[in-house]
Amino acid sequence: QNFLSSINEDIDPRRTAVTTPKGETRQLVKDGFLVELSEGSRKLRHVFLFTDVLLCAKLKKTAVGKHQQYDCKWYVPLADLVFPSPEESEHCPQVHVIPDHELEDMKMKISAIKSEVQKEKANKGQSRAIEPLKKKMFENEFWLLLNSPAIPFRIHNRNGKSYLFLLSSDYERSEWREAIQKLQKKDLQAFVLSSVELQVLTGSCFKLRTVHNIPVTSNKDDDESPGLYGFLHVIVHSAKGFKQSANLYCTLEVDSFGYFVSKAKTRVFRDTTEPQWNEV
Repeated sequence: QNFLSSINEDIDPRRTAVTTPKGETRQLVKDGFLVELSEGSRKLRHVFLFTDVLLCAKLKKTAVGKHQQYDCKWYVPLADLVFPSPEESEHCPQVHVIPDHELEDMKMKISAIKSEVQKEKANKGQSRAIEPLKKKMFENEFWLLLNSPAIPFRIHNRNGKSYLFLLSSDYERSEWREAIQKLQKKDLQAFVLSSVELQVLTGSCFKLRTVHNIPVTSNKDDDESPGLYGFLHVIVHSAKGFKQSANLYCTLEVDSFGYFVSKAKTRVFRDTTEPQWNEV
């Protein structure tokens, strides 16, 4: 089976699905890098949402030139996946939040290293200094990527196990939740994957993934625009058009290389269809 599937993969590289044992196709719906809180420490995971299963994987360390592979950490069939109540999901006593000033210090460091790299590039002669600087920048940005997210995104498996991701973006959290809930509207069956099936599914992740690089500057091309910087003055007045009362707030997020960071949040207006924030 493995031999034949490797032949078939060569024939059609554009495929976006894997076949399940029952002969149905498993489409990849969404994937991306998320920080998981596992056994008290933060780990960077690549999460894959297929039509009937959520799979959490880690990119294996491989020798240079070897084919990269994912290692499955866990999976939850969507038929068994439940979201906790809003109160339960926001309450996360075990999350150690890094103080803002430490995150800001790290951003300043990264910014300083960036300027140094630009300087070195201008003095084309001394290119030897660039590599260590880039390595240091990658390490710092990776630290920031792991330590800045603090918005809890919790998932339960009906059969007992519970998982916790930390995101830096409210919007991203609701995107993941909505994508999962949309798939759950279909008639889904619970199942257990055999080790071979899990291997085939995890093996397909590398080929099917849509997000290839972790969102750090070192993965960007040098000729990309440096982006914008400065001060943004925003007044959030009100919102209307809601069909039913809800607790409403507005979040302002800023995108840094496809990675969103929350910059400001209005107060929550409770049980209303017409919130009036008028906040600067």
